[in-house]
Amino acid sequence: MAIIRKKIIINGVVQGIGFRPFVYKIALKNKVLGFVKNTSQGVIIEAQGSKSHIQSFISDLKLLKPSQSVIESFKISGIKIKKEKEFNIIKSEKTSKARGIIPPDLALCSDCRKEMRNPKDKRHLYPFINCTNCGPRFTIVKDIPYDRPQTTMKKFKMCRICEKEYKNPVDRRFHAQPNACPDCGPTVFSIAGHKKLEGFEALNAAADAIISGGICALQSLGGFHIACSALNKKAVSKIRKYKQRPSKPFALMVSNIKEAKKICFIGKKEEEILLSPSSPVIMLKKRNSNYNCISPGLSTLGLMISYTPLHEALFQILRSKGFHNPLLMTSGNKRDEPIAKTILHAKDKLKGLINLALFNDRDIHNRIDDSVGFVMEDVFYLIRRARGYVPSSIKMPVEGGVSVLAFGADLKNTFCLSRGSRAFVSQHIGDLSEIENQDFQTETISKFKKLLSVKPRLIACDAHPNYHSSILAKKTSVKLVKVQHHLAHVLSVAAEHQIKKPFMGLALDGTGYGLDGNIWGSEFISVKGGKAERLAHLNYFGLPGGDAAQEEIWRCSLSLIKMLDKKFLLKGRKVFKGIKKEKIKIVEKMIEAEINTPLTSSMGRLFDAVASLAQIRQFSEYEAQGPMELESLFKRKSLKPYKFALLKGQNKIIIDPLPVITGILKEPDSPMKAQIISEKFHTALSLMVKDVFVSLRKENKIRIICLSGGVFQNKILLSLTKELLEKENFEVFTNVRIPANDACVSLGQTYAALKKIEFTL
Repeated sequence: MAIIRKKIIINGVVQGIGFRPFVYKIALKNKVLGFVKNTSQGVIIEAQGSKSHIQSFISDLKLLKPSQSVIESFKISGIKIKKEKEFNIIKSEKTSKARGIIPPDLALCSDCRKEMRNPKDKRHLYPFINCTNCGPRFTIVKDIPYDRPQTTMKKFKMCRICEKEYKNPVDRRFHAQPNACPDCGPTVFSIAGHKKLEGFEALNAAADAIISGGICALQSLGGFHIACSALNKKAVSKIRKYKQRPSKPFALMVSNIKEAKKICFIGKKEEEILLSPSSPVIMLKKRNSNYNCISPGLSTLGLMISYTPLHEALFQILRSKGFHNPLLMTSGNKRDEPIAKTILHAKDKLKGLINLALFNDRDIHNRIDDSVGFVMEDVFYLIRRARGYVPSSIKMPVEGGVSVLAFGADLKNTFCLSRGSRAFVSQHIGDLSEIENQDFQTETISKFKKLLSVKPRLIACDAHPNYHSSILAKKTSVKLVKVQHHLAHVLSVAAEHQIKKPFMGLALDGTGYGLDGNIWGSEFISVKGGKAERLAHLNYFGLPGGDAAQEEIWRCSLSLIKMLDKKFLLKGRKVFKGIKKEKIKIVEKMIEAEINTPLTSSMGRLFDAVASLAQIRQFSEYEAQGPMELESLFKRKSLKPYKFALLKGQNKIIIDPLPVITGILKEPDSPMKAQIISEKFHTALSLMVKDVFVSLRKENKIRIICLSGGVFQNKILLSLTKELLEKENFEVFTNVRIPANDACVSLGQTYAALKKIEFTL
């Protein structure tokens, strides 16, 4: 029988998810000799055996690979036969050319959850239990190849029992790098007065604090959480005051899916995502009003399942004490600041708020927030991409190219670093007007460069000259490419879905610097090869006070009313209850004199105006509050929607919103008025989008459409628009793996720089 030997190099997400133990087992099954090892280039296998055994081995590698693995390349070459007696996992090595990818952190698996609930198990309620199927990855890794010495677990020497598990091929902890137990691993502790509590005592103290109405800080996977009983309004109110979030929704955490279903309506796909290794926060429809203090004014709640053993241990102790409430679980930071990741940072930032803190001695190397998203038509759409998804890459429709570092936008900032055709979009960084977030971005860029072993040759940034992200990008000494904000939005969809053909895109958002110096936000764009063109947009209206109109949203509606006949002005003024007449007159004069009243085509501001006219609210306490509450009122598609006017102007379609504003002002007063306005407006907007694209298709014959921008995180609008466009035989793509809000801009900037796309008016 002829013996052959093959060298196999596998690149992708193949480290930190039990890939080498998998290879080992497959080798034994197929009677193959040789070895497998991690390198910074990927996983390298040398396999020796009969031709049929090698073929079967290679087939099994591809077909039976671990569910969390992603194989990007699989190279096989023949090499000389060696003297072999067995198949081994050998020591990892660092090579000069790093190509490996670290997987995201994995939520507590069912086996570990069951084990830690067993009072007879040595890991009973152990907050750091893990195996090859779950536990920290990205948050603890410092360098590749992914091995314990390259992580923050380096300082913990495995005990005899843990080491035996680690070396046992049939154990699920075989080569689990963070493997630990209470005898040798990290320890949870708290300080109560002058006494240090450890392990169960610390967890017990945290549970008692929550039951008595207190607030706890928990050193979690990617940073500190703040937790309290979700039904304790006093504690919730205290957290709101501390975080300066008077009404912005918080997330809830429960221990299991059964508890989740008591609070929200949960479909099959939503349940699947909640229980997945990514375990994000999912926006779900409320069953009742019990948790209105968590998400006031909204029909939805953000909910997640306990995804770390620390959370699960706390829930188990709470349950043993007869406490069954869900927990408010939010990031441990002040408003718009990065999540605290060190004990010193937490002590500084959270003092005065918490009654007790649960610390531990496993350092967090890469801080990361919880991911958030929603399910629509069995597709999971991300709103915030972080834990469980980063640092997974996006394959772009480009053939290699130089490495690009894109600095993204200012709000909901992410950056993007490319390596070949792969784009690595960072975790949520936040608002770059905060100095600490700028430092967070700089620190994380440095870590990504090291992990990916790349040196950027191009820098991309937003075209806005005064964005903090643009200013930071200009400080580099690398060639700079400026990309218009809304072009970056639609290109992010093309990059994510690998669209190579010409397409039309629509970006609906709040604010973006336009090529004509105005504030854009409703942009229909065509992209053909290396050329992009603006085809249509919402007619400009004044934004009195500029940024002030984002908080005092009545200014947006007043500006649009002023564009109507005078007979509507008196009627319109009646909606501004609680606003002093003198202030209204001052803003009117600003509009008339065009003083500090920049022009905008922003759909976000039009949504604000409609929320104001519907008398839902006149002031916004957080971004898109009015539009979100307007969406929550929607019950069914309107049979008599408002109608936008489509006008021709300088080779473009100009979308006039004034007929919609007139229709709203004519609505008779009734208890259902706000709901009627919501239904008519959402329906009208989706019909307008369809009508514009149908008109544009007649001229350019393009049927591929890319939808992006924060407004398309409105589930109602996205669903209505997609349905109408698909009925017209358009092929519709949206942001899915990357959020549609400004978090996607860095990916679009990267793609624009690599494809050298020029944008013209």
